[in-house]
Amino acid sequence: MKTAFKIWIIICLVTIVSGCGGGTKILGINEREINRPKLPSQVRIDPHAWNFFINGTIFESMGEIYMAKDQYARALDSVPTSNVVRYSYASMLSKLKEYRKSINEAELIYPKNIDDWLLIGNNYRTLAIYDSSLMAYHNALEIDSNIVSIYYFMGAYYQQANNLDSAIWAYRHVARLVPDYNSFQQLANCQLKAGRIEDAKKSFYQSLTLDSTVNNVRSYLALSAIYEEIGDKVMAAEMTESAVRLEPDDLMIQNRLLRFYEENGQLEKGIETSRKIIALDPEDKSIRRRMGILYYRADSLKQADSLFAALIDSGENNLVNYYYAGQIAFAQKNYESSKKHFGWLTTEADTVLDGWMNLARVYFVQDSLDKVIDVYEAGINHMPTLEDSMIILYSMAAANESRDSVDLSVSQFEIVIKNQPGNGLAYNYLGYMLADRGMRLDYSQQLILKALELEPENGAFIDSYGWVLYRMGDYKKSIKVLLEALKYNSGDPVIFEHVGDAYEALGNYNKAREFWGKAFEMNPNSDSIKGKLYQ
Repeated sequence: MKTAFKIWIIICLVTIVSGCGGGTKILGINEREINRPKLPSQVRIDPHAWNFFINGTIFESMGEIYMAKDQYARALDSVPTSNVVRYSYASMLSKLKEYRKSINEAELIYPKNIDDWLLIGNNYRTLAIYDSSLMAYHNALEIDSNIVSIYYFMGAYYQQANNLDSAIWAYRHVARLVPDYNSFQQLANCQLKAGRIEDAKKSFYQSLTLDSTVNNVRSYLALSAIYEEIGDKVMAAEMTESAVRLEPDDLMIQNRLLRFYEENGQLEKGIETSRKIIALDPEDKSIRRRMGILYYRADSLKQADSLFAALIDSGENNLVNYYYAGQIAFAQKNYESSKKHFGWLTTEADTVLDGWMNLARVYFVQDSLDKVIDVYEAGINHMPTLEDSMIILYSMAAANESRDSVDLSVSQFEIVIKNQPGNGLAYNYLGYMLADRGMRLDYSQQLILKALELEPENGAFIDSYGWVLYRMGDYKKSIKVLLEALKYNSGDPVIFEHVGDAYEALGNYNKAREFWGKAFEMNPNSDSIKGKLYQ
C-alpha cells in the first residue's frame, strides 16, 4: 500500500512538471457545465524533502538499503509530520535489523494504518516479544480482518503456547480465507489436541473433500487414530486402508494396517498385508513371525509350521517362535516335537509361565498325571510372581484331584484361596470337589457361597450351589437353583444332568429323563448319562 502511494505521488509530480501539453482547443468544452467535486486544499511540499524521498524510493528499489535509509532520514528531517516518510524510514531500519529503532519510529505514526501495525508487529515478533507483537497484529485485524498471514502466525503461536481455544479461533480464520486441505488439517489438529473429537473429525473430512490425493494421507491417518481412540476399529482400519492405497510402499502405514487386521481377526487380509510388507522389507523377521501367528489362527498349520521352523533354523531364538512351534506340533498330535519346543522354553526362559503350563499339557495327553505334577513342581520354583505361582498351584491341585489325591488337592486349593482371596474359581473348584464326593458339605457350601459372592451371575458357580444342596438332600431348592444356572449356561450338559438327578430324587422320572435326554444330546459320549437313560 505504501509503495503504491509513492508511485502515485511520482506520477502526479511528473504530470505537474510536464503540463498538459499542446494547444489544441476542443470545441464546446468551455460551454459545457461540469459538476466538479471540491478539490482538497493543496499541501505545499518542501522540494528538498521531496527529492530526498524520491531518491530513497529509488535506492530502495535498487536494494541499496543504507542509501535509502539515509535519504528517508533527510526527508523526515524536513517533513517530520509525514506518516509516509516516517513509515519508509522505519521500514528501512527494520530491514537493517535495527528493530527497536524501527518500532520507536513506527509508534510515532498517527493515525496508524495496516502497514504500520504490521511493521510494529513483525519487529516485536523478530525480537520474540510476542505479547506486543500480538497486540499490534490485533490492531491490524481491527482495520482488516482478512490478513491471513497474521492468523497463520497466531495459530502457530497459540498452539505452541497450548492456548488451544485461541489457536482454533486463528485456524478457523485461516480456513475461511484459504479454504484448502492444509488449512482444515491444521484446524483439525488443534481441535484434536483440545479433545474436540467430533469437530476434529468434521475438519479432517472437510480436508479430504478438498484433496483426497497422496498429498493428504495424514488426514486419513488422523481419522484412523480418532476411530481407534473411540473404539471403532473397523472404521480405523478403513481409514488406514485408504492411506495404504495412496502410499502402498510406506512400511509404517502397512504395519499399522496389519495390526488392525490382527486385532479385528481379519486373518486373510492380515496374511496378504504381511506378504506386502515382506516384499518391501525382506529382512524383517518380525513380520514373518506375525504372519506365522495369523496362519496358526486361521488353522493353516502347515504354512505356520513352515514359517516358524524357518525362523528357528535361522538361529532366531525368539520365545514366540518356540511357543507357536510347540502349539502347532501339539495340534498336529506330534507330541514329541511339542515337548521339545516347550521344553526349550522351560530351559531358556524358565521364568515364563506359558512354557511350563504347555509342557504339562503335553504330558497330560501323552503320559501320566504323575509326570504332569512333576512339571508343575519344577515350574513353580521358577515363578517370579505370586500370581504365576498360584496359577501353577491351582493346576497342580486340579491334577491331584484327578488322581484322587484329595487331601493334597484340598490343602493346595486352600493355599491358593489364602493367597488369592478374590479367586472365585478356586473357591468354586474346591467346594464342588468336596460336594461331588459328599465330603464336608457345610464347608463345601460356604466355599461355593463365597464364590457366588464374588461372581453372582456365574452359571457354573450357581450349578455348584445347586449340587451341594442336592448332596445335602434339599432337592426342591436344588432344582430351583439348578434351573437358575441354566439361564446363564444353557449349553452345559452337566447342569442338565444335575437337574435330571434332582428330579429323580423327588421321584419325577419323566422330568428326570427329559433333562438327561437333553444332556445326552449335548454329550452323547458320556457313560454317566447313558447309564441313567438306559438303566
